[in-house]
Amino acid sequence: IHSTGNPLSTAKNEADNVCKNQPEKQVSFHIVVDDKEAYQVIPLNEVAWHAGDGVKGTGNLESIGIEICESGHREKTLLNAVDVVYEVMQKTGIDINHIAQHKNWSGKNCPRILIDKSQIKFGLDWNWFMKKLKEKVANSELNKNEHWAKKNLNNLVQKGIIKSPDAHEDLDAPITKGQLFAIIDRITDK
Repeated sequence: IHSTGNPLSTAKNEADNVCKNQPEKQVSFHIVVDDKEAYQVIPLNEVAWHAGDGVKGTGNLESIGIEICESGHREKTLLNAVDVVYEVMQKTGIDINHIAQHKNWSGKNCPRILIDKSQIKFGLDWNWFMKKLKEKVANSELNKNEHWAKKNLNNLVQKGIIKSPDAHEDLDAPITKGQLFAIIDRITDK
């Protein structure tokens, strides 16, 4: 995770800069995000020169560089970055324990908007960012493990059609004709 170091540039500005960059400069990243949009500038399976650890460094050779813009609405930008990081995790299988700061590779004060006290706004720091990412992962795991019909059961309980949801925890269990008739009877009473 990086921040651009430029308080005026947008994701489009940063993406355009990389796309126009001379290859000999070896400066790039995979994705850049701001408060409105994100741009992927090179494929995730290509090497990007973002970590500052050289041609043999695992930061450059084995990690995905995500730049966070410093312009615009800070919280919205960071929440968009959480979404982008989560999407990359889903596509690549990267575990949350492998989300790293640029600083981890080269010692550079980056992502400065998340780790440098003079750049952090409104308490939106690295801990906040990682908390939001962990919440997104946890919510996804809960939803992934939830039965497809759980939402329907909850809706029927709220409507008063199902009176005792605990009796219906096994959502794959067959329903008897008696249960079906009771439900139809309740529906037609409404």
